Amino acid sequence: MPAEPISLVALIHGPDRPGIAAKLTTWIFENGGNIRHADQHHDREENVFFQRLEWTQSEGTDLQAKAQTFRRFAEEDLKLQCTVGLSSDQAPVAVFVSKIPHCFHDIILRFKANELRGKIACIISNHETLREAADHYQIPFYYIPISAATKASAEQRQLEILKQHKVEL
Repeated sequence: MPAEPISLVALIHGPDRPGIAAKLTTWIFENGGNIRHADQHHDREENVFFQRLEWTQSEGTDLQAKAQTFRRFAEEDLKLQCTVGLSSDQAPVAVFVSKIPHCFHDIILRFKANELRGKIACIISNHETLREAADHYQIPFYYIPISAATKASAEQRQLEILKQHKVEL
């Protein structure tokens, strides 16, 4: 079975008005893309348009350049907020755990089997219980005890670790 082609994924939002979805999808079509998924939502209370578009391009296309061109089109021409990434992007992920191992192992193994996308950058825990398992998986483990008296400093230390590992999720 051939590997899935890398796709572009755009997250778009802004003031709703007629024709936004048509303009976005037409741009993709006219620029050689093939839409794989398109989901949209309208927040009536705030009058905000939201859309997630995923599409592929013909082989040999510079996907990073295409992503930037699409983002500029959405932002400059349509006055929308837009981020575009690739389906192959591996966001750094932190896993926060306590003492119970079954969910911990399930999450780790799902990442290793590529069922969950991303790369586990570190594990942060308020107990030492799962340190040995984290070492087995070769994932940095940080023990930060937390009590009512140390909660603020513990949270600050967690934020420092997340920043150190450039965690996005």
